[in-house]
Amino acid sequence: MQCRIAGLVAGTEGEEMNRLRRFYEKMPYGIKSSRVAYVIDAAALPEALPDAEWKEDLSFRAAESVLGDPGLKAVYLMALEKGCAVVTTPTAKPE
Repeated sequence: MQCRIAGLVAGTEGEEMNRLRRFYEKMPYGIKSSRVAYVIDAAALPEALPDAEWKEDLSFRAAESVLGDPGLKAVYLMALEKGCAVVTTPTAKPE
């Protein structure tokens, strides 16, 4: 049990804390595609559409987001179980 607890301690120098992260798929000219990915590890991101790239939403806070939209709970669970969950938003818009 002690090893498990030690493994959960964050802030070890040189290591990034595991947490749920949100990425938007960005197209040329600042346009976001309609795809949003939730992952623990960026290596699990799916391939981006042609001429697009995944950009992390650095302001994303999983707990705050799920309180505002309880439907995200199922998305979060899928991301935790499968490594990645991609959802499609209603419309793409420029930043």
